Amino acid sequence: MKAQFLSLRTKGKSPLWTSLALFLAALVAGLLPFGFTVTVNRSPLIATYFEHPLIVVLNLFPVVFLAGLFYLLTNRAWIGQLVSGGLAAALGIVNYHKMLYRSEPLMFEDVLLFREARDMAGKGYEMTFDVYIILAIAFVLLSALFLGLFASGRPEKKPRFIALAVCLLAFFPLLRLYQNENLYVNRTRNEALITPWAETQVFYSKGLVYPFLYSTRFAGSAKPADYRESAALQALNQYTDAPIPAESQIDVMTIMLEAYADFSGFGLPIDEAVYAPLRALQAESIHGELVTNIFAGGTVNTERAFLTGLSKMGNFRVPTNSYPWYFRENGYYVEGAHPSYTWFYNRRNIMENLGFENYYFVENRYEDIAYDGRFLPDLEKLYREHCAETDQPYFAYHLTYQGHGPYNLTEAERGEGYFGAGYSAAAYNAMNNYLGSLQNTGEHLLTLLGNLKDFERPLVVVLFGDHMPWMGDGNTIYEELGINLDLSTEEGFLNYYTTPYFIWANDKAKEQLGISFTGDGGKIAPCFLMTKLFDLCGWTGPAYMQATRPTMQAVPVPTDKGRYFLADGSMTLDQPAILQDFDSLQYYYLTHFRYEPLLVS
Repeated sequence: MKAQFLSLRTKGKSPLWTSLALFLAALVAGLLPFGFTVTVNRSPLIATYFEHPLIVVLNLFPVVFLAGLFYLLTNRAWIGQLVSGGLAAALGIVNYHKMLYRSEPLMFEDVLLFREARDMAGKGYEMTFDVYIILAIAFVLLSALFLGLFASGRPEKKPRFIALAVCLLAFFPLLRLYQNENLYVNRTRNEALITPWAETQVFYSKGLVYPFLYSTRFAGSAKPADYRESAALQALNQYTDAPIPAESQIDVMTIMLEAYADFSGFGLPIDEAVYAPLRALQAESIHGELVTNIFAGGTVNTERAFLTGLSKMGNFRVPTNSYPWYFRENGYYVEGAHPSYTWFYNRRNIMENLGFENYYFVENRYEDIAYDGRFLPDLEKLYREHCAETDQPYFAYHLTYQGHGPYNLTEAERGEGYFGAGYSAAAYNAMNNYLGSLQNTGEHLLTLLGNLKDFERPLVVVLFGDHMPWMGDGNTIYEELGINLDLSTEEGFLNYYTTPYFIWANDKAKEQLGISFTGDGGKIAPCFLMTKLFDLCGWTGPAYMQATRPTMQAVPVPTDKGRYFLADGSMTLDQPAILQDFDSLQYYYLTHFRYEPLLVS
């Protein structure tokens, strides 16, 4: 036995033996994170990884690479294993607990946000030691010990330095490979056990190490080219958050309508009854055109621009300045609802980070997807229950699900009276289904507003569409309908990105504020829609809104598509100079949270 031990020690002094032993140990360590991607049903998910060899390779390679790199740096194989295996196990353990407590995976930006992670850990979360965690830690320690005892070979200086130089030179090209969008989206698709529209599920369908490294692509928000923090801070500090005056304090309900758009100006055979509710809304409200940055998808771009006043989005994975935080600072109760799932666009966590005290989803209120016939009456119920319980002012942001595409191309499920004949079956069916849904939404909206018209508390309701609807892959139905979507023309650009908005007030709010709340509100970007509401209510608003109000007055539509609409309604391709200051200001506001005292309380 002693002779075998000594023989193994002697063999272990060979650099080739040491390299092979380290390679095998690092391979096993690379497998460890697979067990930490989810907190339940691990085995079926792990099995899917091995059905996609590229996923396995992309997850194992960084661990092996790191082990080899530290072996070359220190000339100690056990250090290479301890560092790479330790980091792999730590990545898995932290991800496991983040999924357990937050239902979202660990991303690279979390590493950069140590203070926020520390604060989150202090919210009563406890580390769980299940068998897998203990086994993973034990393997890393024991494998490093084995290498220390039986794999002590050291390469000669020249080959070692050549190999080390190759590793260091390969680092950035490899990182670019791991950040490649096509590789992540298409070549590593693994959808057998997931919902492909759930960002978190797509993440863990690819393992842990690989998607974690891919997330470096999104770490931080892109700074403007000429950004100067001191100048942005100075511009913002010219203002202070102005309280909402008691005499003009009113309740606010905002509802973003999924794919709600106006096709009535395209000369199509649409039954007039479809848009009768929309015309009634226009007659009773300030109304206009919302020029968004998205088409047929990307709902959260419009949503978060409206809630934050930002035209350039961050990832909102930490508490972020927003108008809901401002309403809370002014004593409002802040809630909202979306009759879909918490994981959709990670709203469970992001709505909390944007200041919502409570947000309702399928999981905690609706049990299944709720369409407008059930959802809109429930919004009235939520509001009335709040008013019955307290005098606290109220702010809500809700998002409908009805209207979500794609629409049935083979059957007119809602009937055939909404759109005329003369088109392909796909176009005919899709338009009938979409327009029937639109009319139904409009009718339920009129019922909601009618029920609140004489309500005893002053209330303003803001309604707006998030984007134009999907109409066939490659916009084939738009093309068949003859709708101009040529983005090189102003008409095509507006057709592509425009949805309607309405700002409606009940009788009590009109009386209190002394305005009629009717008329044309013009074109505006989602990031300035809240400012328009504040202007109508006579509210000065938070410091950020005050600082950006001159930008809105000069350029009410600052799109990120190289088109800008000025106060006189004209479009320009040249970026107005005022937007450079706006970009710097909003980057500062996005990255410097200002409501810590409110968050702590």
